Amino acid sequence: MKKHFRGAIKRITAIFFILAMLLSSTAVFASLEKGDLNADTKLNSKDLSLLQKFVLTGNANFDLALGDLNSDSKINSKDISALQSLVLHGSDFSLGEDPYKTFPLPENSLLQGKLIVLDAGHGIGEGGVYKDFYEHTYNLIYVKLIKESLEASGARVVLTREDDNMVDNYLRMAFLNKTALEFLLEHYQAKLSRYDAENYEEALSLLGDIEELYRMIELMGSILENPQLKETYFLCPYDEVNGRRIHAETEKVFRYLKDDYIQNNMLFISIHTNAPGNPGPLSVNGTVTYYIDNEYNKEYYDEYLVENNRRLSLILLDRVSQAGGFAKKECDTNDFFMLRETTVPASLVEVGYHTNASDRKKILSDENRKRVANAVAVSVMEYFSISFQ
Repeated sequence: MKKHFRGAIKRITAIFFILAMLLSSTAVFASLEKGDLNADTKLNSKDLSLLQKFVLTGNANFDLALGDLNSDSKINSKDISALQSLVLHGSDFSLGEDPYKTFPLPENSLLQGKLIVLDAGHGIGEGGVYKDFYEHTYNLIYVKLIKESLEASGARVVLTREDDNMVDNYLRMAFLNKTALEFLLEHYQAKLSRYDAENYEEALSLLGDIEELYRMIELMGSILENPQLKETYFLCPYDEVNGRRIHAETEKVFRYLKDDYIQNNMLFISIHTNAPGNPGPLSVNGTVTYYIDNEYNKEYYDEYLVENNRRLSLILLDRVSQAGGFAKKECDTNDFFMLRETTVPASLVEVGYHTNASDRKKILSDENRKRVANAVAVSVMEYFSISFQ
């Protein structure tokens, strides 16, 4: 009964929002140059802030034609990326010949509007152990450094774990999907606020999507509150239910997270260090990245946006290995749960082999870890096609 009441309140609030929107008007100001939203004859961070504000809330006053930088008759995250490049082109910001040298990255706004969820693999009692090396400890150190560099570039960053305690793997995925759905909800609500009377039917359709998002957010939240539900909504435990078709509600979550807004503004990156199969040669070394494809488990789900996952993994492989001085071992596919249980663009990074003396020395180096952290941040910029010098 309480859930139905909350749903009714949300519907009434959203409908009121539409009515208020239909009665409102927006002042529009002209400017001299496309992208110069505050008409000061300069392209700078003030223009970028205005555009980001409009994409998020619709509450910004400028000539809308000037905000449509890619001329597709829409104002969205693609225009933000285009304006970021224009602002940067005319500024002194540069990463220099060695973009990984200065930690964190010089303060900039290149990743404003982007949401990155970082996963420090494993936790106490889980993950690789070699002599006195505990993988979970260094995964978290890496993630905290990556967070610092991403935030210096304006990104919003969320962690699946913030201390050494183990977090159930499938609860991490419920948390990730819930976070992504909330991010998409913000976008849909902002989009709803910009409809006028001529778009009434579209607004009502979007209102239906918003209602569905609220419901799915509540579903992912219920898994976090009652971990036993993970066995209903995820392919968990994998070896006991291999071949089971995806749950209809989870499939809806996956469909919503394939929205262009998520694909163009959000990433999930899981950080690990590696070890060969046991027993395995200690000579094995290098950086490995993984992504999901549609071949591993077709009975479960076979509509991942593979190219986005693959491109992210290839970029991370190149930059992490380059920045850390690791061998570039391979970019491969796998059916890991953190790749399988979401359609947010995702990659798992094995920075190096903690069982290899040379790789382990680099992993233990604070300076090297900071270079790797910068490499992940720069990889994110490259994935979003954000230009930097």
